[in-house]
Amino acid sequence: MHKGTAPVKPLYRKSQALQLSKRFFGITFLIILLLYTGSARTQVQSTAWVVNSLAETMAKVNLNTGQVITNAITLGSAPNDIVIQDDKAIIVNSLSNNLQIIDLSTEQTTGTIELTLGLNPYNVALDGSNRVFVSNWLTGNVSVVDLQTNTETDTLTIGGVPQGVLVTSNRLYVTDVNLQYPTYGTGHLYSFSLPDLNFVGMIDVDVNPQIVKLGPDGNLHVVCTGNFDDIQGKIDIIDPLLFQLIDTIPIGGAPGSLAFNSAGVGYLGSAGWVGPGYVLSYHGVTHQIIHGEQNPIEVSSAALGVAISQANHVLVCCFNTDELVELDSAGGYLATFIVGDGPLALALCEPSSAVEPDIGVITTAELSYNFPNPFNAATIISFNLPSTGVAWLQVFDSMGRLITNMNLGTRSPGLNQIRYALLEPAHSGMYYYQIKSESRTATGSMLYLK
Repeated sequence: MHKGTAPVKPLYRKSQALQLSKRFFGITFLIILLLYTGSARTQVQSTAWVVNSLAETMAKVNLNTGQVITNAITLGSAPNDIVIQDDKAIIVNSLSNNLQIIDLSTEQTTGTIELTLGLNPYNVALDGSNRVFVSNWLTGNVSVVDLQTNTETDTLTIGGVPQGVLVTSNRLYVTDVNLQYPTYGTGHLYSFSLPDLNFVGMIDVDVNPQIVKLGPDGNLHVVCTGNFDDIQGKIDIIDPLLFQLIDTIPIGGAPGSLAFNSAGVGYLGSAGWVGPGYVLSYHGVTHQIIHGEQNPIEVSSAALGVAISQANHVLVCCFNTDELVELDSAGGYLATFIVGDGPLALALCEPSSAVEPDIGVITTAELSYNFPNPFNAATIISFNLPSTGVAWLQVFDSMGRLITNMNLGTRSPGLNQIRYALLEPAHSGMYYYQIKSESRTATGSMLYLK
């Protein structure tokens, strides 16, 4: 935009100068006030909740201030997993054989749900409709739990040793590590339809499939840990539509956790029980290994649970040294927090208002990312919806100005993807987007390079 040149008068009257001075002061004060209040809005606290399996407590880590409360909440016996929904945390207590429900706003346990139909609960997943699915190691089944009534309502028979659980696109996926002590048999991935829980199918995967995640390529990424001896870790890529193996990434090591950042890079905790711990990484779309067994990111001790913050920092539970370490996306150390005895898993509470600029109140943020990011011509925005409904896309520039307001039509529940291209003239820089449905809002940021 070109600005015209206004004619300049040689002299101003004193009253005009005073008025201009007051106007300048008022505008300056307003700008400072807006900057101050905008900054204050973005300083909403981000918290990491860390499950200390040996201490049987949960630590609270303020990622803004660095303050740590090592034993903030007492947990049950052998806590193993955590998920967070709004202000509610759900903890899997393996030896207590229950789910512990915690109100994070008061930091108080509000109840427990006893699992009588399964033994040794391991991992947990939510389906967005007040149902929880819990894998049970010793009974070879998955418990179905109703959070409204706090009761175990059903089980799904898997057989073997079920471990990883994932809910996405109207499907429940369960991994079977098929432990036949002291060896492992062929791993399996099971699929059930939602909400009716009908069996869809089962496919073979590599050895010891501990977890399954939805990747930025829209495929299922099954982390197969190997046998901790002569069989190394692999990541099997499963097409969810065909429900078949389409690729395998020989990542190496013994990976047992996975989290993706907004650029599509996956980070895996790969233990390392003697000496340093190891974090591996790969690109979730190209499947190219970035940090493999030969060039891992080293951390202080056994790397178990991992999570990604909104700042794209990698948070890693270091089991032997009782630490939570914070890394940048390249693996550089940013901070170390002493969290308690035996940190195993973690979950983050991060307000979506931390994404600038302030473009409305976000009630619930769902998974949202775009690839490539940065982008030039176009990018693919991926997002999850809890149910069928109309969705809208809004895109804002770095000044908070609305530049796109698009009706995406009726969308199905689960993973959705759209191709987005900025209209010319577009300037290089950061842009922010919202995907809105009738009940949910997802947010994200993308960098455009012209």
